[in-house]
Amino acid sequence: MADVGKVLEELLGEQKVPHYMRARLQNSRPDKQTMRETYWLLRGWGLDESRVARYAYLLGIEPTTIEETRQKLLEHGLNHKSILTQPLILGMNPEHVERNYAELIELGLIDEEHLVPSTLILLLPRSPEILKRNYEALQELGLSKEQITATPNLLSYKPDTIRKRIAFLQELGLKFEEVIRFSYLLPRNLERKVQELRTLGITDAEIREHMSIIMGGPAEIKRFMEQRTEMVRMKETLEGLLGEHAATIPEQTMCALAEVGESAIREAYAALRALGAEDRYIAVHAKLLVDPKKVKGRYRTQKLLEELLGEDIERIPPHGWWWIERTKMDENTIRSTYALLRAYGLDNSRIASNANLFCLKQETIKENYTFLREIGLEEDRVGTYAILLVSRPERLQKNYEALQELGLSDEAIRKYLSLLGRKPATLRKNYKQLLKFGVSKEKILANPSVLGLPSKMVEERCQKLLELGFNLEETITRYRLVTLRPEIVEQNYRLLQEIGFTYKTIHRHLHVLNRNPDRLREDYEALLALGLTKKKIRRFPRLLETKGGRVQETYEELRKLGLSREKVLTYESLLRIRPETLRRNYQHHVGLLREDHQDRNSGRALLLQHPWLLLVSPEAMEANVQYLSMLGIDYHNGSLLETMPKTKRKILTWLLREQFDYRAKKLAATLGTMLGREEAHDAGRECIDSLYRFVREHSPVLGYIFPSYKH
Repeated sequence: MADVGKVLEELLGEQKVPHYMRARLQNSRPDKQTMRETYWLLRGWGLDESRVARYAYLLGIEPTTIEETRQKLLEHGLNHKSILTQPLILGMNPEHVERNYAELIELGLIDEEHLVPSTLILLLPRSPEILKRNYEALQELGLSKEQITATPNLLSYKPDTIRKRIAFLQELGLKFEEVIRFSYLLPRNLERKVQELRTLGITDAEIREHMSIIMGGPAEIKRFMEQRTEMVRMKETLEGLLGEHAATIPEQTMCALAEVGESAIREAYAALRALGAEDRYIAVHAKLLVDPKKVKGRYRTQKLLEELLGEDIERIPPHGWWWIERTKMDENTIRSTYALLRAYGLDNSRIASNANLFCLKQETIKENYTFLREIGLEEDRVGTYAILLVSRPERLQKNYEALQELGLSDEAIRKYLSLLGRKPATLRKNYKQLLKFGVSKEKILANPSVLGLPSKMVEERCQKLLELGFNLEETITRYRLVTLRPEIVEQNYRLLQEIGFTYKTIHRHLHVLNRNPDRLREDYEALLALGLTKKKIRRFPRLLETKGGRVQETYEELRKLGLSREKVLTYESLLRIRPETLRRNYQHHVGLLREDHQDRNSGRALLLQHPWLLLVSPEAMEANVQYLSMLGIDYHNGSLLETMPKTKRKILTWLLREQFDYRAKKLAATLGTMLGREEAHDAGRECIDSLYRFVREHSPVLGYIFPSYKH
């Protein structure tokens, strides 16, 4: 048996381990090797030191047992992220996981097909007998099955406790549905806390409106009381000034006004009224009341911008207002700048989004616009890069020259115009770093957007990609990959390796590494939950590019259409289709392929027999049916619909040339015509007619020589 204290200090350093966890760990009598291996296993799964310390009891369990328990939990629908939210569940015995899971299904507390991970995590460690007793008690109180499973924490407490809390909250004025919504409050000593709040003068209506104060301590309650007093006073003040319009002021704005003070609010209100503002306008733009000293200037500027920009004034960002308020501009300056920007092709939306343009000298805007036009930027694209009009003209010139020095052509600069907003030093440093990492000059110039990233980011990302074995020459074309945090790339790379993807496959599907690691793992586990094996996922890696939720929707849509679970999993490429695309294709094809024109659904059997036809677009299917009809061939044949008209024409050309000797017969017919033999000129036509008779009698030949759709 190991000295638990020393091993914990070695592994966790100064992290504090709860006393009950330390005692439980000591009682399990673990050896030093087990504690170390389990520690690194948990750290590898994503638990930091503080959380390992909080659940230190797990260090006494064999790592193989914890891994087996985790695999059982994954098999039963939990994902990696949800397991780590409640690590103690990893301390369950694998046999207990199986037994409790079966009992929960039998009791109807969980549904295998629509499993909620948070529900299973809360219920799985509980005794099934106690859960059954509590479940029946909650049903007697009037809770439906859906309400119980939606608030599984209720099943963890004694029925008498829950009954008292529900009755008390209903007496407080909450409806039954609201009581269930605040179910997290039920186990607490509500009566005592509510009585304390009532003693402080807080009404039941305020408690109902701010239920969070029941959870708070003395400091939070004191803060609430102070805010309450200020808010009441401010509401009274504004109601006296604005009348019924005061009710339209958002609570957030009301809180900001409460900090200003009553006298300042009255002063700002008087100034706005003197300027001609009506009470309704003041209520809508109540933020004008915050600073009485600047209220006149802000009001005049805002009214002018409303006149010019209309509804697009809402698009002005906070930093835009910050610049406008700190720059002294008269009406003529604003109007002339607005007219200039409109003349340069900027619409109101672009002007509002770049409102700090109003703060620049018009000469600066003109110089920047002239420069952009001189380098070949089309007039209609200036608005797209309006942010460049804010730059200093000399800076744009320097950045342009720096890009030319690196070898970028004028066309490339126009294509990657955002690089003009980067510092020349950053551009040069990134260029040198990429050369140092082995990226050729040609590749850099072909994909220059990476030059605009922060230099440290480029260095870290490239270093990590090289460590993982990536060819930067290849990945530089996917510059978003370089912008990812190294740990994200590595986590996704390790997961793909865990699934069994080879090095070459990972490099053919680099975009998968762009995904959020937790989301990627969840989607992978969702595919496993549907019944797809690792082998099938490796066969169709593009399934990992599709969100798990969408795969589930598509799966359910295919099942609704009548495909069995086994057939859906056989044609797993169907799972990549969007549900709405699947419905569109089905509704179109089922009508087009019907055999009985009085029964629209008579084409359904063909689609269910050949599900891959759902991959074909309506336009392609119509062209195919039309072509087969023109040849006089029955198109109610799934194998014939696998190939498109273009492919069928290639097949016919090959047959005509190789099997019907069309060239030789055509040559003979031409020579016969020249010699005056009248019967010879029809030989070519007869050859083509023979081909058409052949394909009508042997139509499958059009489907299997050059197949373009494979399942």
